[in-house]
Amino acid sequence: MKAIDNLDVLAISPHPDEAEICCGGLLIKLAKLNYRIGVVTLSLGELTSYGNLELRAQESQNAAEAIGIKYRENLNLPDGELGSNYSTTANQQL
Repeated sequence: MKAIDNLDVLAISPHPDEAEICCGGLLIKLAKLNYRIGVVTLSLGELTSYGNLELRAQESQNAAEAIGIKYRENLNLPDGELGSNYSTTANQQL
């Protein structure tokens, strides 16, 4: 069984650190209630205008540890190309 299979809550965000920024309070409350929380980030945030990739990755890791997030994954999809019709199978060769 994979770690993601044992989660109670899964937050999904387009960029690193945004789940923590957008719903960090809820994630903290749920973690204190012993919910197992995971975060999946869609991209590295390579088009960021705030900081840089390394800083945002470190900030999201620090926030995950502080909140008590049990699982974290980045799907490494191309930033700025995400939409409701994005197909990972059609774009696997990017």
